[in-house]
Amino acid sequence: MKKISYITALLALTLTGAKAQFSENFDAYNNRNPLVANCWEFWGTDVKSNDKINGAKSTRSGQATSMTNKKQVRTPYLDIQAGATVTFTHKISRYRSQDTRILDVVLVDTDGNESSPIYTHTYSSGSVVTASFNVGTTGIYRVAMQHYGSGGQGRGHIDDLVITNATYASDPGNNCLPVVSNPDADNDGVADNQDEYPNDPARAFNTFSNGGTYGTVAFEDLWPSQGDYDFNDLIVDYRLQYISNASNEVVEIKAKYYVRAVGAGVINGFGMEFPSIPVASVSNVSGGVLSDNYISLSGNGAEAGQTNLVVIPFDNVEGVINRVGGAFYNTEAGTQEGISDTVNMTISLSTGATLAEASDLNPFLIKDRVRGQEIHLADHAPTDLANTALFGTMDDDSNIGSGRYYKTENNFPWAIMLPQKFEYPTEKTDIVTAHTKFASWAQSVGASFADWYTDQTGYRTPSNLY
Repeated sequence: MKKISYITALLALTLTGAKAQFSENFDAYNNRNPLVANCWEFWGTDVKSNDKINGAKSTRSGQATSMTNKKQVRTPYLDIQAGATVTFTHKISRYRSQDTRILDVVLVDTDGNESSPIYTHTYSSGSVVTASFNVGTTGIYRVAMQHYGSGGQGRGHIDDLVITNATYASDPGNNCLPVVSNPDADNDGVADNQDEYPNDPARAFNTFSNGGTYGTVAFEDLWPSQGDYDFNDLIVDYRLQYISNASNEVVEIKAKYYVRAVGAGVINGFGMEFPSIPVASVSNVSGGVLSDNYISLSGNGAEAGQTNLVVIPFDNVEGVINRVGGAFYNTEAGTQEGISDTVNMTISLSTGATLAEASDLNPFLIKDRVRGQEIHLADHAPTDLANTALFGTMDDDSNIGSGRYYKTENNFPWAIMLPQKFEYPTEKTDIVTAHTKFASWAQSVGASFADWYTDQTGYRTPSNLY
């Protein structure tokens, strides 16, 4: 809804510091019409000088002689805040003691539903009564003052209305419906206070992998041999940000990759497949660090020759880490730590994906810069460019026909992906001795000790961890 200009001459609205006050004494009007134009409602009631309470005018109802057909005055919609109070004067003219005359004050919500009375007065005279009470709730409501009764010709009057901690919230240009309190600047259907991109109609929400913390992918690169099994040949911390539009379709992915350790004797690369995103639905990929000319990219920046989206954050780990001496990078205890550049990648989708599709990840190591030699998580299929000839050789017990990949006969993997930063073993230390529940987890195919990597009593041998 577009912003509107209110007819401020038709109502008294004052602001004092952070507090608001809505007030009306009805003296400025010859009848109810100007107030109706500014979203007041009058049911069997008008603005009159007859039998006025104070000043020039007050409201004056028709004969309030029905217990069900109530004569009433309703304010415009108000944004009622905590601590709001209502004060006004009222009376019955032509009062007779044998008649019944009652005034209720109720709240009317945006669907027209009335609350139980928040104030009730049964008249015992024709004297002016001052009402003052707490609203007791917050939200967008009309305040309705209702006169009703039986017998005689008594009429109800209202004057000098003051509601504290309340602001005008009707839109005269939209059938007096409540103003949208949270505007939508980019008109994408998501209010600005819920829109993380309030000025961008193509984007609205952020979702982060692992709740916004970094996870870790760790590799043993001697596949198809089990090797020394220290699981520190490549340690990559990752965080993905999924940007969705107003329809909750992921339209962009921002990925951060940081290399925390390299305990390898060869130079490796790193890739990530998104198996549920067709490469044809990608408009652009940027940010990868490529230097060794064995990776081919399509015009959209994704890896060429793939059915699914595959991105290559780096093809040579030496291009993103900064060593400080030694044959290994952050795997030998007591040595000075090196640092890594953070690889920032952006993936733009031409066709939106669900979050489940976008968060379906298949990371892999490219061994020794030989593109076909991919090492994946257990039971994760290789990409279209992998050389499958190594499956089933040496310690590898893969079986393509049954969907078994990258596991030994005893179900030990060559890659793991964890939802937090991994405390990895020192150089040449078997992960089984560093994380004492790892073997049970692997052999049970995840049925036992799913939390094997956490810091719990009996789960770790601290001296074997970097």
